[in-house]
Amino acid sequence: MGQPLTNRGGAVVHPVAGWAAVTLTTGEASFTLVPELSVLGVSLVWRGHAVVAPHRPLGDYVTGGHTLGVPLLHPWANRLGADRMEIIDPVDGRTSVVDVRAAALVPPVGRDAAGLALHGTMAARRGWTVQSVDTGHGYASATSTYDVAADQSQMVCFPFPHRLAVTHHLSAEGGHAELRTTVTVTASGDVSVPLCLGWHPYLRLPDSERGAWQLETPELDHLELGPDMLPTGGVKRQHARTVQLGDREFDDCYRLIEADRHRPVAGGRVWDPAVPERTLSVSDDHLRVTMEAGPGFTHVQIYAPRDPAVVALEPMAAGIDALRTGDHGWVHPGESASLWFALGVGPAHPGA
Repeated sequence: MGQPLTNRGGAVVHPVAGWAAVTLTTGEASFTLVPELSVLGVSLVWRGHAVVAPHRPLGDYVTGGHTLGVPLLHPWANRLGADRMEIIDPVDGRTSVVDVRAAALVPPVGRDAAGLALHGTMAARRGWTVQSVDTGHGYASATSTYDVAADQSQMVCFPFPHRLAVTHHLSAEGGHAELRTTVTVTASGDVSVPLCLGWHPYLRLPDSERGAWQLETPELDHLELGPDMLPTGGVKRQHARTVQLGDREFDDCYRLIEADRHRPVAGGRVWDPAVPERTLSVSDDHLRVTMEAGPGFTHVQIYAPRDPAVVALEPMAAGIDALRTGDHGWVHPGESASLWFALGVGPAHPGA
């Protein structure tokens, strides 16, 4: 049974476009989510700078499935190359059929210009329960859950019984704020659950023009995409770099590389836990916003259109079309898998 949505400490309940929202506040940071719309994040503010804010009306997400803010992408992120596919369980060889068109979902599954299914079946899904809200010195958090196995329309499309739990943990200290989001998938039936989920955080720098933004990426494997935006199999290693957006656009998929956290010293190499891993960022002269993909996330999509002025740094648990190709992880019956990513915000030049 969930916890009633009431104001307490660093958590305030209030309406957003007619939906019950929860705002977590600590120090100079606040984060607002709408639990009953698939735990959609709609605002992340630090020292008055809204680095996450809807770039379109909330109704576009509720009725049309158009992403905004920080949406969960489940049970797959990005595109599928087909609407119907057979999935073979690695444990017992059982075959299950995923059929995107098997149920009349509201909102409908998103589609790209070529008609390929986008970003899963869970957009604006009602029925989430806020299980707990916790506040304390320097942090505020909320945990929400959803029983996919009890949702018949979801099970018709994606017949793998499981539960979802999402925790948003906001912390602020030392002139910096972090929103760490953890999603746990628990296989609640007798079949293994494909793990292909992702997140689509739209980031912005409200104090400068898009052309002045700097995009910083670690060493990555850049995946070649065809005209249909599906992988061709080509891969090119891209070294760590910083580029100015200018008038560039991005809609590119990358495979994350485990960072070498051993730094050279005289006589050999030592383990350095301070070296940041799998972190991408966008910055200007005032702010730097980072996205760190925790263990379990294997790919990242960078989406930066000219209009609207946003940069999406999207952690994904598998690559594009992985549900169809089988190149993904699993959660086996009775087991759970937890994946986290973190959005950080602070000054562009700490100490300056």
